[in-house]
Amino acid sequence: MTKKTKKSIAKYEDVSGQFSNKTLFQSFWFVKHKLIIRKIGIALLGFGGASSVLFSVVVFGEYVLFGYWEDKAMYTAQVQEFPNFAQNKHVYAAKNITISPTRVFAESPEKYSIYTRIKNPNEQFVAEIFFHYDVQGKNTSSESILVMPQSDQFLAVRGVFSGARIRSPKLVIEHIRWKRISPHRIDNISAFVADRLQFHAGEFTVTPPKSVDDVGTAQAEIELFNDSVYSFNTPSFFVVLYRGRGVEYIHYTTQLDFLFGQKRILRFATLLPLSSITSIEIIPIIDVFNHDEYLSIDYEG
Repeated sequence: MTKKTKKSIAKYEDVSGQFSNKTLFQSFWFVKHKLIIRKIGIALLGFGGASSVLFSVVVFGEYVLFGYWEDKAMYTAQVQEFPNFAQNKHVYAAKNITISPTRVFAESPEKYSIYTRIKNPNEQFVAEIFFHYDVQGKNTSSESILVMPQSDQFLAVRGVFSGARIRSPKLVIEHIRWKRISPHRIDNISAFVADRLQFHAGEFTVTPPKSVDDVGTAQAEIELFNDSVYSFNTPSFFVVLYRGRGVEYIHYTTQLDFLFGQKRILRFATLLPLSSITSIEIIPIIDVFNHDEYLSIDYEG
């Protein structure tokens, strides 16, 4: 009986030159051990998964036993340490404006002006107020005005036509837009505003109407001074004439190129008698935070 010869891949010779003996040996080894390699991979994956689950359980258990209570104690301490800004928002928000009674003045037999004095009590907020008046069931045109921080202003509608004297007009505030002035930008806002709104009335003369029977007009002549060190493009003013503590008349004026230290003479007439005027107040209408309100330093006029 012929004895079988054991063949070895070590005796393989590549006649084509494309598949060497070494490559054949590596391929043979892989095929022979493929199942074992697969089992080892599955075992490693299983061990890694089990280790991850075990680690997660340990960490979660540690948090439940210790970490949760530490976080709760830290949260409680933070609540006590830091203020609740949501609850204290009213402290930092703008306060409402204060409104005085409305006044009506006759500009002609059929034309009237309506004024309501207001005050912005906030130090860090500019108020832009949009408003109109309800005059005997009819609305005037909508107007708006800026009110500087901690300053007084008038909500005025001038030139309202009416066949009869206007009585009890109703002020309607449409909405107020607040603009906050950062104290980091301007250190002392009150002083900043006051330094730029230094205007006052000097000598004044008021000549009452010459006729009682005819429609006469009172003539007023008032000195207006710019006491600030700033010059303004076209500032406007409410000139408030008082008899004692009562307001007798309010005049509106706009002055072109009002230089610092300058004096202007205001002349106007009104149907009101303006008798016994004792004092005059000047209410500037100037946005002191707007650079366009000012004249350049090299302005020559």
